[in-house]
Amino acid sequence: MIPEMIRASRFDAALFEEAEANPALGNQARNLVLLVAALSGLGAALLNLDRGVPAAITSFLFRSVAVTVGWILWSAVTLWIGTTLTASSETHADAKEVRRVLAYAFSPWALSVLVFIPTIGPIIFLISSFWVLIAGVVAIHTALDFSFSRAVITVFAGWMVLGAFVIVATLLGLGLSLLFSGGS
Repeated sequence: MIPEMIRASRFDAALFEEAEANPALGNQARNLVLLVAALSGLGAALLNLDRGVPAAITSFLFRSVAVTVGWILWSAVTLWIGTTLTASSETHADAKEVRRVLAYAFSPWALSVLVFIPTIGPIIFLISSFWVLIAGVVAIHTALDFSFSRAVITVFAGWMVLGAFVIVATLLGLGLSLLFSGGS
């Protein structure tokens, strides 16, 4: 799975073609998202550890769930936009194909485990987020048989929905972690 994550992070179109065409990669794709979610949750927990163990656990759980649900949400919204609003006559894809290719596009978010590092952690998170966005464009360009410009529009629109979800989930998790830490 790690070699595939590296290939996806390098925007290897052949990997996204394989993921689109091979339903047997569904389990690996799901496991990749779960790994990225756990690493992201670990980063959030370490970031909030100074607020106490309950706050760190809450941060871990919320961030891990947010990444996993975010993948499903981004896939669904991107599929809908790509097969209705921005579709061309060559467009064809199903939910499983889109989930598989976008799972691999999540690979750069493994770096969000480093979010706890003072000063550079948030920068690493921001860079990895844009990295995921670009990988998503390559993935959707491949999966939906789109022109590059259609892929950019489709992925960006889906990304806005994902971004709103992640912000709400993060704020909710932060609020709960503050509650568990007594507001300090």
